[in-house]
Amino acid sequence: KKMKIVQHIRNRTIRNIIKNTHKQCTYTTTTKIMEKPTIEDVYSKLYVSEHKLKENGTTGLYDIELLKEAEDVLKFEVIQKNKCNNLIEKIKATDVHSSDFNPDQFIDYADQLSNELCLFLDLAETIRNNHKSPKWVNTVNEAYDSLKLVMHHLNADKDLQQKIKTVNKIPTLKGEQKRVMERLMEDMEDVDGIENAEELSKVNQDLDQIQYNFVQQLQDIPSHIYIPKKGSFGFKKKKLSYRKGRELLRFSPDQIERKEVYLQLNTPSPEVKGLLKELQRTRQKKSDLLNYPTHNHLVLEQNVLTTPDEVVSFLDGVYEALQPQLEKELESYRHKRDQLDQQGLWKNGTNSDDIFVWDTEYIGAHMDHHTAASSSQCFSIHNAINGLTILCSEIFGIDLVPEPIKYGECFDPYIRKFSLQRDNNLLGHIYFDLFDRPNKPFEGVNFTIQVGRKASNQISRVVVTTSFPHKNAFPNMHSDSLTFAQLATLFHEFGHSMHAILGTTEYQVHSGFRTSVDFSEIPSHVLEHFLTNYDFVSRWAIDANNESIPRHTFYQMVASYNQDAKKILDDIIYARFDLELWNNPNDDPAHIFEQVHRHYSPFKAEYGNHFSTSSHLTNYGSMTYAYVYCQVVASQIYADQFENYAGNTNGPRYMDELLGPGGAIHSRDILMNYLGTVQPNPHQHIAFVNKFQ
Repeated sequence: KKMKIVQHIRNRTIRNIIKNTHKQCTYTTTTKIMEKPTIEDVYSKLYVSEHKLKENGTTGLYDIELLKEAEDVLKFEVIQKNKCNNLIEKIKATDVHSSDFNPDQFIDYADQLSNELCLFLDLAETIRNNHKSPKWVNTVNEAYDSLKLVMHHLNADKDLQQKIKTVNKIPTLKGEQKRVMERLMEDMEDVDGIENAEELSKVNQDLDQIQYNFVQQLQDIPSHIYIPKKGSFGFKKKKLSYRKGRELLRFSPDQIERKEVYLQLNTPSPEVKGLLKELQRTRQKKSDLLNYPTHNHLVLEQNVLTTPDEVVSFLDGVYEALQPQLEKELESYRHKRDQLDQQGLWKNGTNSDDIFVWDTEYIGAHMDHHTAASSSQCFSIHNAINGLTILCSEIFGIDLVPEPIKYGECFDPYIRKFSLQRDNNLLGHIYFDLFDRPNKPFEGVNFTIQVGRKASNQISRVVVTTSFPHKNAFPNMHSDSLTFAQLATLFHEFGHSMHAILGTTEYQVHSGFRTSVDFSEIPSHVLEHFLTNYDFVSRWAIDANNESIPRHTFYQMVASYNQDAKKILDDIIYARFDLELWNNPNDDPAHIFEQVHRHYSPFKAEYGNHFSTSSHLTNYGSMTYAYVYCQVVASQIYADQFENYAGNTNGPRYMDELLGPGGAIHSRDILMNYLGTVQPNPHQHIAFVNKFQ
């Protein structure tokens, strides 16, 4: 009986697909995408059967033939380690002082070595953060640690480093080859003068483990939080789920409740705080070994902004430009709070004129521009992918094409595969892994499976990972929708994917978004800005009746999502907190956060042990400012190049000049060539944001 019911649902689903696909066709016949298989056919099915997958052929995980079972990861690790050892022997056997020395061959060996290491390490990073099977994750962790050790030994190898230094000084070395050697020098630790290079290798291993443990602890979100029973706004129990607690911050009129929830949500566990202190000490130890004053000086050296002082100057410039809007916004908060008090929607509040950090979400939810619906039935998964397809075709002249998945290629039936093509030439593959599951990263992430390398015809393959609620995986595709924030996350991560694929260079060592960190977020934010353009969004954000999202509804949603002054201020505070953590490695993180918050924020807080943490303190340590910097640069690029959507022809130049070089040209030089400056105007950025409020 159950099987008959399921079959009935499937039949009805197919009828809905045909019906909705017909509606989509009547709307988009003028675009290139209708020449491809409809995206709805790819995304709307309840699952893809094993039988159907086997019709497409069989393979291993992410189309790597060897990886059929978890144990195969260990075989793959051995293969890659042997390849690396062979290349190391070739490099060490090369006499760089010989009269018949061939620098082309040496550079190719060095890049191949980097490539073979990364083919495993990038894949392993994807699997251990993304795979749903503990067996796969545990096996990958074992192999990952082994091969990462090889990399650490290489980075501290004095003989190898000396050869690379010698080749780097060859005067005839030009262009991309010169940049390869410079990048290899950046990747390797400068061990000259270090008596015990093994100590540096041990510190790097410790850092890897601390950072991994830190991220794992952050993902261990408490299942419940606790609030006072008094005036619990519809919640009679003291114990609340984590999700309900988050909702309470936005919807409870009781200030005492909001304060308790806020403090619990922004108090790191003892384990997290302990690991953060350990990270402070260990990063400083590495900086001392390499003769840098702080971790900030060590990692900023190769960025667009190259010193801590330059970063602080930039952040303070944005803060200064923000002041008029921030003062206006603070006054709006006070006015709305008084209105809520008069309406009986403000309970247990203080008599102070201050606005507290635990008040802003609740007050903000009642602001006019925040009362708009956060989602629309026009923002289905199908429509969102359709929007990306249209953007690729109309602005950038490339095609996003759905591809069949083979049996064994993916571990989740809701993962989908697309190719990115230009003039019918394959550029790379993108796996969309969009729906939530246990132990999956909560944030949007772009994982690299394989970096492109033109020298060996190796294409880029990436995974766009989000944790959208699983109900969005089911038809009818117009019945469940993404929020505007989820839609922005999808476009943001797709911007990274475009960069990874379109930035493929001759050598993998600087391919894709292997640029400076304060450049790598620019393409993702540029893609987000297209969601503020009604001419673009109305082409694909349509409901079941084939009607575009109403203009006024759209702009209300943009205003509700877009960065207000408080959000920009929070980014500035966190970026400065990130810098000061490593400037003061012996100081308590909570004390550092208090000093930074008091310096910048007009919103009052309770300090002590309360501060927010993020995984960005590991992979973006000293460089969280990059989000602010890239937002300012991206808004200038979008406003200058893409704000006028109809007939826009600036896409190819953007792809070729901003994305195309990857890291083969220094990020600072790319920006100078494309924008004419590396000092974007923060006032222009604030004005761009304000026009939606």
